Amino acid sequence: MRTNLNQENLIKALEIVNKKFGNNILFNRLEQSGKWINFTLKVKDSKQEGSRIGFTGRRVAKACWHVHGELFDAMFELDSNTIIYSRGEKITKENNWTDVNIGSAFRPLYFSEACNC
Repeated sequence: MRTNLNQENLIKALEIVNKKFGNNILFNRLEQSGKWINFTLKVKDSKQEGSRIGFTGRRVAKACWHVHGELFDAMFELDSNTIIYSRGEKITKENNWTDVNIGSAFRPLYFSEACNC
């Protein structure tokens, strides 16, 4: 993911999210690149809330769809001019909670279902 939100506010947004997810969320990557910050999220404990479940049903040490949605909401609250790109698409306040099938037509798995929440 990438955003134009400054690093200070991005860290504040993560602090807000961590209040909802038991302080289980961390930045896996946080790199400044010009005016953009590239980042990914992970969890401290894949057995706790906010962790993702993979296609095979195994827990993954990555943050789930709900964590990302909450983080993006917090980012928009901190700065209404925030721009976020994820998976090649622009995320806005209006489309933030759009769910996506990450499985297949025969074995659908939606982002909202692939979690430990």
